[in-house]
Amino acid sequence: MLNAPTSSIRVIARATAKAGESESLKHAFLEIVERVRQEDGCLGYQLHVDHGNDHRFVMVEIWQDADALTRHAQTAYFQQLLKTIEPLLAESLQVEQFSPIEL
Repeated sequence: MLNAPTSSIRVIARATAKAGESESLKHAFLEIVERVRQEDGCLGYQLHVDHGNDHRFVMVEIWQDADALTRHAQTAYFQQLLKTIEPLLAESLQVEQFSPIEL
């Protein structure tokens, strides 16, 4: 079980690579992982690949709060990532945000 503050934000970002671009897309995401993990307010950041389709990736992120997520989205390397992956995608990047529910 993951315990994070109720103010935390979970982000699920889904990306599907065009045919022949899965390695390039994976590499683009992995290039920023360590920098993102060092950001103030980053509680988790991990890339996953679909077991049945190696063209589908999911980035699972946990941010301390909305401010930390906003700061992340404004970093130069994240903005560059968006530009880099755009031509590699078979469809638009899908990003969803969730908040934990306390018991």
